[in-house]
Amino acid sequence: MTTSTPADHPAAQLVENAARERPRMHASHAADLLDQHQYATEANLIRDELRAQRGHLSAKQAARFLRDQADAR
Repeated sequence: MTTSTPADHPAAQLVENAARERPRMHASHAADLLDQHQYATEANLIRDELRAQRGHLSAKQAARFLRDQADAR
């Protein structure tokens, strides 16, 4: 198993950095942030997962989800 570095997942790192500044940040805000930074694919992945979780997803969880998705590829 290889460990990923922040450079491996720039979209996830962007969300993690924002969540550090706003600890209660919701995944929907993380998706909006990703859209603003030209990460539309990742934003849509988060929105899909957000629907699957019935709206219960933090930005930190969203970043972890993005890393898991990228590592699975």
